[in-house]
Amino acid sequence: MVQVSFDGKTVDFEKNTPVGEVFRKLSYKGKYPLLGALLNNEVVDLEEQIKRDSALCPIDISSSAGLRIYSTSLSFVLVKAVKKIFPHNNPIVQHSLAGGLFIEFEKKKLLSFKDIQRIKDEMKKIIEGDLPITKETIDIEDGIDYFTSVNDTNKIKFLKNSFSDKITIYTLDGEKSYFYGPLASSTGVLGLFDLLYYPGGMVLMFPTPKSPDKVPKFEEQQKLFRVYHEFQDWQKILNVQDVGSLNEAALNGTYSQLIKISEIIHEKKLSRIADKINSSPDIKLILIAGPSSSGKTTFTKRLSLHLQVAGTKTAMISLDNYFVDRDATPLDEKGAHDFEHIDAIDIELFNEHLMHLIEGQEVEIPEYNFKTGSREYAGNKLKLDRRQVILIEGIHGLNPKLTHYIPEIMKFKIYISALTQLNVDSYNRIPTTDSRLIRRMVRDSKYRNYSAEDTLKRWPSVRQGEERWIFPFQENATDMFNSALIYELAVLKSEAENLLRKIEPSSCVYAEAKRLQNFLNYFISIGPEEIPPTSILREFLGNSSFKY
Repeated sequence: MVQVSFDGKTVDFEKNTPVGEVFRKLSYKGKYPLLGALLNNEVVDLEEQIKRDSALCPIDISSSAGLRIYSTSLSFVLVKAVKKIFPHNNPIVQHSLAGGLFIEFEKKKLLSFKDIQRIKDEMKKIIEGDLPITKETIDIEDGIDYFTSVNDTNKIKFLKNSFSDKITIYTLDGEKSYFYGPLASSTGVLGLFDLLYYPGGMVLMFPTPKSPDKVPKFEEQQKLFRVYHEFQDWQKILNVQDVGSLNEAALNGTYSQLIKISEIIHEKKLSRIADKINSSPDIKLILIAGPSSSGKTTFTKRLSLHLQVAGTKTAMISLDNYFVDRDATPLDEKGAHDFEHIDAIDIELFNEHLMHLIEGQEVEIPEYNFKTGSREYAGNKLKLDRRQVILIEGIHGLNPKLTHYIPEIMKFKIYISALTQLNVDSYNRIPTTDSRLIRRMVRDSKYRNYSAEDTLKRWPSVRQGEERWIFPFQENATDMFNSALIYELAVLKSEAENLLRKIEPSSCVYAEAKRLQNFLNYFISIGPEEIPPTSILREFLGNSSFKY
């Protein structure tokens, strides 16, 4: 027998009882359908067997772990539906888009609205049938043999370089596949979804922790979509379509060329943005915004150099120096100072100074004293030359309220984020948030004296700020820059793994740490020696030639 602690009670069960059976015997009734569980602080599916005394907690759509299980399970339902309607084609889950997943076909096919409706109807049948999703753990070699028999080349490539000797295969109505992370135990819990036509493919929508009772409305993101497809072009140039391809480059020694070409692609994009700015003499203000760990600081410094090459001088202004006095800072719902709120900035003074600078007047830039919580003036004066622009980096750069006095013709707005599209395989994507989180974890440890545990604890709050102050304005950008480097996770792997291993099983973020460890285990390490000192990745790894 084993003892299971749940909801303040401890109950005895037979050893090897599946988690789902425990919930059934406990007559668990949650507000939302049960998707999985936290078993001793690790995320598991409902088929997981309890082998020792354990603490158990339900997972549903109201959590980020539940969202991952729901979206991945729903993707499996879509795969099954597509395979039935188009048996000789294969869906590829490419990237996130407007809160959903953009999916296209391996063999390029021009989908019609009728095709989308057929797939959607088939998905509904599968869900209404409440079909079981079962799992089995097999040897890697057996997995390779199976995927060879169905000609799934990217899974074969990935498995051949795997560090594990076992693999978990999920089955839905005869369709077998591998998925990153646990799946729901049956299709009946996946009733909320939508499937929409989108040029080149379709978008799969589903509920979220913020919207657990309904599917959010699709809001088009044309500019972001174009940036993702630009990354696809980079992948073709580099001949790296997935993690398996990157691992091959690590093993055969071609990663050196991969790093060089990746960095040149960044330089080329920077040069194009600089050319756009230089082509318009009206532009006086360059606003740069993006979520945490996008590489905004290095990007701003590199863009400044590209502009100077074309004869345009630059001046940089920090928004931090325009914070209102601390007693005037807005408060969040917990009563704490909300320094991410746009009204934490003295917008009137900021705009007044910008107008004076644009008009050729001299301005004394304040300095914010974070100890006293007030602005001070120390003679830091600025006056622009005729061919000089102002660079401003900050989370509110794309928010119209920040620079509402400045005419739009004078502004060039840049959105930057690490929008990786290097997926594990056709069905398992790498979330962009994971790439940024791993970047931040390494940087926080090196330069901010924060442990990986500290970073993971702060991350939900960071993400909440991004959802409120950055993502709603990203389509306001004049141009977008994708700071993702196709090789970066292989380079960050070793340091990130060492940091994650220090998190104890008792920690409230252990489940997330374990998930990231499992994720990083997919990559073969690449050394950082060949990364140039001006690379965006150096902002996180160290040894950058820029001063921060």
